[in-house]
Amino acid sequence: MKTYILTFKGESNNTLVESVGGVVVNELSSIPSLLVAKLDVEGKKQLEDNSSILAIEEDSSEDFPDNIISFPNKTVGESYALEQLGVREFWRRGFTGQGIKVAVMDSGCINHPNLNISGGINGYDDSVPYSSDFNGHGTHVTGIIAGKGIDGGTLGVAPNVEMYTIKVDNATESGNTSYYISAQIAGMNWAIENNIDIVNCSFG
Repeated sequence: MKTYILTFKGESNNTLVESVGGVVVNELSSIPSLLVAKLDVEGKKQLEDNSSILAIEEDSSEDFPDNIISFPNKTVGESYALEQLGVREFWRRGFTGQGIKVAVMDSGCINHPNLNISGGINGYDDSVPYSSDFNGHGTHVTGIIAGKGIDGGTLGVAPNVEMYTIKVDNATESGNTSYYISAQIAGMNWAIENNIDIVNCSFG
């Protein structure tokens, strides 16, 4: 049985979804017209024929291979990027990210001594911690933004931001990563509810 995203023309209607055998998985407070529900083929057809429904979209995902990209015979120090972007000049003026809340929507972020994560969410499965990061991409991006530079670690462009993690993939040991539309919506909804200033969506 597939999962779908339902968009209503007006207010969302849980009773309607349940009347055709659907199960409401998530109702998003910041986007009240959007529901995620599990439907069989007949239930989906009945909703498609209902005048209160604006759109029904399958909560599909695509598999992206975890490619490892290497740059042989090329070593670039972290200071190169900071200098090219003029980051140190912003630091000199006092702009280090202090008071700004940033969330990285990606594969998660592991607990790391060079990073300080203030909180987060797993948008597709709250039983899996957002600190789980099979392929390391979310942790990498988080370090670029907010690395503390501790013990020779990466110094991020905004090391004083308040950092959060929004995990939206279900990577497993198979080596493939699936990103779900509903997880992205749930993550963005969480960011709105938690007054996140910037959300970095770093996935294909």
